[in-house]
Parts: sequence; structure tokens; C-alpha cells
Amino acid sequence: MPVLSPAFRVLAYTSQKKGLALSLSQGKWKVDALLENQKVKWLDQEEDLSRYLVTIILNRNTPLLVRSLNFPLKKEGEIDKALPHEVEGLFPTPQGEIVYDRITLPLEGGKRKVTLLLTTKEGLQETLSPFQETGIEPEVVTAPPVALALAASFLSPVSAPRGVLYIDDQEGFFIVEQGGYLLGSVRLDLPLQKGSITRAIGALTRELGTPLVREILTFSEIKNLDIPSTYIRISPSPSLGLTDEELNKFILALGGALNSLVDTQGGIDFRMRVLPASLPWKRAMQPLAYFGGALLFALISLIIAGNAYLSWKGDQLKEEWAQTLSLLGKSEAIFEENYSEKTGYPKIALADLKPDQIATRAAFLQKELNTTPLLFPLHPNLPRVSDLLAWLASLSEVNGEEGRLEIVSLYYTLLKRPEMEKKQEKYQVKVDLEFTTPSPKWAREFHDFLINPNPFVDSKGEVKWNVSKGSYKTSFLLKDQTSYVQ
Repeated sequence: MPVLSPAFRVLAYTSQKKGLALSLSQGKWKVDALLENQKVKWLDQEEDLSRYLVTIILNRNTPLLVRSLNFPLKKEGEIDKALPHEVEGLFPTPQGEIVYDRITLPLEGGKRKVTLLLTTKEGLQETLSPFQETGIEPEVVTAPPVALALAASFLSPVSAPRGVLYIDDQEGFFIVEQGGYLLGSVRLDLPLQKGSITRAIGALTRELGTPLVREILTFSEIKNLDIPSTYIRISPSPSLGLTDEELNKFILALGGALNSLVDTQGGIDFRMRVLPASLPWKRAMQPLAYFGGALLFALISLIIAGNAYLSWKGDQLKEEWAQTLSLLGKSEAIFEENYSEKTGYPKIALADLKPDQIATRAAFLQKELNTTPLLFPLHPNLPRVSDLLAWLASLSEVNGEEGRLEIVSLYYTLLKRPEMEKKQEKYQVKVDLEFTTPSPKWAREFHDFLINPNPFVDSKGEVKWNVSKGSYKTSFLLKDQTSYVQ
């Protein structure tokens, strides 16, 4: 899916902490800095890295699956609805743990070609953690084959399907791209064996059913690569002020930066699918503060200048307010509805807003940003079903003399969890247990045990109890020990 980040300064890192800072200068993109092992090599004058949108590339050990699909659907919304059915069975992981994104190619012959990329939530978190621990907050997470396709098209564009080969000392890929759109990808096992590149090219061309141009664009410092004689190895011409050696070393970082530009059509973002980054909100705080200062100045000027100036400045304030909402990804209508619902004030169209009404809305928006959690945990710290069964089996109140209790049924239900629209929600699991016992005394002892403090049962929740024809039913909530970011 295209990444529409309003960025003019992008910083991209590979899993080896190789980074490249890219910015827009006088209508042209230029490389500001190269980063390797946390060391910065500025190519021009020193800049503040905190001003850059940060993109990272999946770890080389992270599971990644690339599939090319054809859809008889023209609208992207229809494709999004169909994708979950395509994802089922592709990955040996429960569907709830899969993260995927898509690249939609231009319409051709009444059908849509889609390149589907899948990874896991665990792999995504393992990619993010090393950067977060060093104070870097990535906003976009892309994949090596996507970065390679974008960089290859940027440096040496062709209109036909073209093979691209990338090999460094830790990972290797052979991909097919067309106009910056990734069509397919094969990971190469290192060290390379004789014929492995030939087999990768043959497997991918058969899968895609697409003939390739004769030139294979290569990014590698290895001179003698075993490329089939039917293809010609070519290298990109130096670009963006980078040498051949720097291009080979930082090509994935360059592609990662291109992935997040506002006009990129072949980029993806795994993170936005499950956990949008906090940094876009932080970048919005500074413009909001500038807006508040401009508003105060405008109000004083309006009093001095009179009604004519008031009308002109009011229009300017409305335009700045609309731009602020747009920067935060909020529509005017949805914001007004939310503001009216929470404050009780009537909804007012943008054209009818007065300066003091804009000021109260800006204060409301500032408060909302300050109270919105930046992150929420992907993995709950709750007892699993196996933990619960093992705990019950270990209790003397359940498994004491003569068996005591015989469990008839047990239901483990996840009632609540945090989501994108409910970041402040907590995880909550309910257990429904039905059992029989030859002695009502043993049932009472088990009930007393549940309502008294113990490692599994949430003492803040209600323990429900019911008896019917010698069968006992109880329900209770499990303790949630998940760490929540405030």
C-alpha cells in the first residue's frame, strides 16, 4: 500500500544499523548523511536527526513471505476485503499473529495485480526493539525486497520487468521489479552455492510467468557472481553524490527512505497495520504550539486593527486550523462531532467559526493529544489456558483426596483488549468453569479459595457461583499483569 507520510526529511535504517538521511532541497532529493554503527558521516552541513521521519527495514532473520496475486477487482476497498481470505493458510502462524501489507500495481487488462507481503507481530516487535532501546522511534517498517525495488527504479528506471540482485556479507535477495513495484522475491542462502542464483532466477520467472529484460541490476561487492550467460550484469551509475561502494553498502537504506516519501507508489508499512508510531503525534505538537502562538498574536492584532483586519485574520486562522487538523489526520466534520459530544457545545462549520471558538477547540485538541497513549502492548501478560489447567490440577481443593472435584467444562474467553480506537483499554479474560463433586463441603472450600487472594484470580472482579442438580458453575476474571505505557 502506498505510504503517504507528509515527509520532506526521511532517515532510513537497515537491520545492521546502516542509515541514510534524505531530504528535499530546491525541488531535488539529496543525501544529507550516511550512518554506520551509530557514527554519522555528514555529506553537507550538520542537521538535527530528530527532524527526520524514521523508517527501518525488517531484520534479516524475520520471517517474510512474498506472494503475487491477481484480482478481478478494480477498487482497492474490495481488494482489502478479499485479502484476509488469501492470507489464511499462507503462513504457519495463527492469523491473529500475522502482519501483512500489499502493493497494488496499476490496472492492466481489467485485473489488478497485487504483491502481498506477510510477516509476524513477534518479528515486527523484534525489529523495533533494538532501535527503541537506543531512543530511536521508527515510524515506518518496510521489507528489504520492497526497498531494493524502489532504489533500483530510482537509480536506473525501466518500464519492463527487470531482475535485481543484492548480496552483502549477511543476506541476499533476487527480486523482480517493474517501475518501482515489487513483483516477486527470493531470499538467497549464504554462502552462495554454485547455481543458486540461476535456480533463484528460474524459480521466480516461472512463478511470475513474466519474461525479464536481459540486464540484471546488481548491488554487491562480490566481483565474480555466477549469473546465467543469458543475462548481463550491470551496475547503477553513481547518483546522489554516492560512490559505487556507498551505493552497494547503503542501497537498502536508500530504498527504505524512498519507501516513505509522499509520492512513492510502491511502498509498504507493516507498522501502520498494528501499531502506528508515536512520532507523528510528536511532530504535530510543535506546529500546534506555533499555531497557539500565532493565534494569541492574531487576537491582539485584531483588537488594534479593527473590523477589516479582524475579517482577514479570521480567514487566515481558519485556514491554519484546517491545516492543523489535516496534519493530524483528522477531518473537520469528525473533529466537530467529537468536540460537540465531549463538551456539549453545538457543532459549527469551519466557515462560521470565530477566533475565540477556534482557540477553545485548539485547547481541547491539545488536551486530547496529551492524554492519548502513544503505545499499547501487543502481547498480554495473562495466564494461558495451559497455565490455568496446570494451576487447577495442582490445587488440593480440586485434586485432593478421592479426586474431590471433577471438571465438566471450562471456557476461556478474552473479553477486552486494547485496539487502535481504544488504546486505554486493558486486557481482560473470563473463565467459566463447571464441575461436580460428591461432597458439598468440598465445593464450598473451592469457592472460599477462589474469593480469597491467590495468584490467578482477579480479586477486584466478581466470582459468580451457581448450583443446579448437583452441578456447580462458577465464573471469575484472571489477573492481568501486562505492563501498560502511560
